[in-house]
Amino acid sequence: MPQKETKQSAKKNSGSEAKSRENRASMEVDPEEFPNEEQTTDTLSSLEEETPEEKVDPIVAAELAKELGNAKFKVKKYGEAIDLYTQAFGLNPNEASYLTNRAACYMALKRYKSAIEDCQSAVHLQRASPQPKTLLRLARCQFALGRPSQSLASIHSVLAVDSANTDAISLRQKVNALQNHLDRHRTAVESGEWILARLALENAEKMIDGSVPIEWRCWKIDIEIRRKRWDAATSAASDALRVDSSSPEVLTVRAIERLKDEGNAAFKAGRHAEAVVRYTETLEAIGERPEEGEGGQLRALILSNRAAALLKIEKYQEALIDTSASLKIHPSYYKSIRTRARIRLALEEYEEAIEDFKSALESSAIEASTAEQKSIEKEIRLAEVQLKRSKTKDYYKILGVSKTASQPDIKKAYRRESLIHHPDKGGDEEKFKLVVEAHAVLSDPARRERYDSGADEDGQTESGGMGGGGPGGGVDLSDLFGMGGGFGGFPGGSPFGGGGGGGGFPGGGRGGGGHYHNPYGF
Repeated sequence: MPQKETKQSAKKNSGSEAKSRENRASMEVDPEEFPNEEQTTDTLSSLEEETPEEKVDPIVAAELAKELGNAKFKVKKYGEAIDLYTQAFGLNPNEASYLTNRAACYMALKRYKSAIEDCQSAVHLQRASPQPKTLLRLARCQFALGRPSQSLASIHSVLAVDSANTDAISLRQKVNALQNHLDRHRTAVESGEWILARLALENAEKMIDGSVPIEWRCWKIDIEIRRKRWDAATSAASDALRVDSSSPEVLTVRAIERLKDEGNAAFKAGRHAEAVVRYTETLEAIGERPEEGEGGQLRALILSNRAAALLKIEKYQEALIDTSASLKIHPSYYKSIRTRARIRLALEEYEEAIEDFKSALESSAIEASTAEQKSIEKEIRLAEVQLKRSKTKDYYKILGVSKTASQPDIKKAYRRESLIHHPDKGGDEEKFKLVVEAHAVLSDPARRERYDSGADEDGQTESGGMGGGGPGGGVDLSDLFGMGGGFGGFPGGSPFGGGGGGGGFPGGGRGGGGHYHNPYGF
């Protein structure tokens, strides 16, 4: 009997001591006493050894398991405590305190998602009489996981039951501060201030105790992409995958990154049609849901890239549609404005192109490098030259070649246009003169460079004139066919057949009749 009294006394003293140290912290377990661990273990063991005839009351066994769980919690053996609270709840699934105690263990281990599940189940069991302590624990877990809206809702429920709850009021201040950081992040993203967006997100991360939400990790990836810090974006995506390898958000970001890179690689390799396909797939992955800002500035960037690829394959109207869509999302994106200027230049809308180039230069002041700005300035000068040419003579258009035509292309075009417009073949004499003039400038690299730069070139020969001999500048058909060893692979060097014999233009020679000499006898 004395031994029994000693044990009861020890139990009473232990419980009294625990009760006097009642803890208001978030991980506080519900019971008001921490029994002696060895004593409770002995009691449980004795219950387990009872014969089947002496059936154990599950309610009593559940309470004993909880008491031992409390003792384990006290010495920070959280894993063992979780097992005991689980055992207790299995014996009596209507007792919410087993769940809230287990939630406290999960919180100590920073397993907040599991803690939230237990708190929510406990709240359901207590729905007839909501307990501020359970609701506050739920709010703390939600705050730790970076869920300010949910946490504020739980705090509101606490204050609805206990309006003077100081712990809830204190937590509300912290949650509001977290929400302010997230609001600043959103505002910075909307205005394209990526450094501020990153800073606001980092401040939010510092406030929470749990794992950074996968959504925040995706925001970080997005920020690095916007800043064109591709290595940092890849690293952020890898971190997110390690946390949640099956996260749809992370997998989507990785897919977007891969498709974008494939599009860029195809564009740089000159496979522009393939680049269009890859950029289209990227845009489909990004989406354009209104609640996500219609894809945000990443969508604006990819639309601009696709427009540049469409420009390369001369699909000008489609390219214009993409630049318009890009600028609707990001009105000051200088690359989209510059691409639109290039499209308008290709469409010979010179004045509009110049206006766009100047606008692109102005918008590039913050984002673009010095080299890029100088490149735009050069494009402005060249566009102004083309505007000037459009009002006088465009030698490229006269020969029907592009402004990037090679010398063989120019020579071939000259022969073709000369044959069409040569007076001896019934062509227009004035047009023939223009063909000769255009060839004289574009076939000479130095004169072509001066012409392209905007210097006045009149198409005269180096001797100071178009050449003697009246109309045609002294150029006869034999000169045309002699250039480059014949005309484009026709038999005998002539597109009119014969290898140099048979037939001919009336008059045959360059005599007083004004006809042009033709040694090939057309």
